[in-house]
Amino acid sequence: MSESGKNVTPPQLVHSELDQINECCDVALVELVKLMNVRTIVAVGKFVQQRASKAIHNAGVGNVKVECILHPSPINPHANKGWEQIVAKQLVEMNVMHYLNPDSDEVQRCIEEWERIALSNVKLPPVDKSDY
Repeated sequence: MSESGKNVTPPQLVHSELDQINECCDVALVELVKLMNVRTIVAVGKFVQQRASKAIHNAGVGNVKVECILHPSPINPHANKGWEQIVAKQLVEMNVMHYLNPDSDEVQRCIEEWERIALSNVKLPPVDKSDY
């Protein structure tokens, strides 16, 4: 956070500061993955996916998948249109929704909603994997 209280994003940080932050985050992530026996990481955006993949690989931790969902950044035009629905679909496709919401009725509702949308003429914004 800047002195004025404005959010500071990674590109605005000095390279040495960003390296220190990334190193601390990498160590913390690896320790949590080991402690909790994590098998799947769902990263929010490509930057986080790349960092998590690199940290897991460098630590020699095996059997951990690093998935990625669309980042809700205002810079990304797709993120402002149907983000919740897009991410819900991604989580269902990754087969991890039931971990995030153990209520099987809710998971089933999401699946049924996506089937309904798929069979209808409802158009969702196109999502290119390069966007997230």
